[in-house]
Amino acid sequence: MTPSLANKAFSPCASPQAATPSLSWYVSGVSTPTLTSAQNMARPPPSFPPTTDRPLAVSFIIGSFVHDPATFDLFDLYVPAPATPAPHPDEASFHPQPSITHTFRPEKNVPPKVVSTFFAALVLAPWVALLCLWSKVGVRVPHLSSPRILPFTILLGAFEVLLVWYWVQLKLGQVLLFTGILALPTIFAGKTALATTGEWRTGNH
Repeated sequence: MTPSLANKAFSPCASPQAATPSLSWYVSGVSTPTLTSAQNMARPPPSFPPTTDRPLAVSFIIGSFVHDPATFDLFDLYVPAPATPAPHPDEASFHPQPSITHTFRPEKNVPPKVVSTFFAALVLAPWVALLCLWSKVGVRVPHLSSPRILPFTILLGAFEVLLVWYWVQLKLGQVLLFTGILALPTIFAGKTALATTGEWRTGNH
């Protein structure tokens, strides 16, 4: 035997074509399932094939490229089936989970038009009653169309229209934008209207 072959690893190789299954160790550098002295054959690795009804005949072969091999029959080997590994505690977390169905923006449940119309009329009814009572009492607003009062009245009406528009169509961000636009002129118009009303009451105008 060539000395350089003494440090080579031995790999088992089963021969299924033989009449008696045999396990021969050959000098080889190929990465195959390997039996070691510390291997517990009661629990073989899953990569090692188990025996069925016939054992594996283990032989020890010594040879080289220039000498005929010498074969020594050692023993019969029974390899049990590999034990089933215990399930991992988190194994269920790695299986396919049921599909998650999510509706990002469900459609709004709009009430019937008849119900919406009824409640809209209910909201407007006090204003209709107020106008009817004013017409019977004879409320007089002589300065309502004054150039210093009319802008404030128009701006207040614009706020009411904005709220109705928000109820029908607008979003909150749009309402805040339009409210900021109307707020500044309404403040100055209200200050002017209040000062004019005070002058009328004191008789200075």
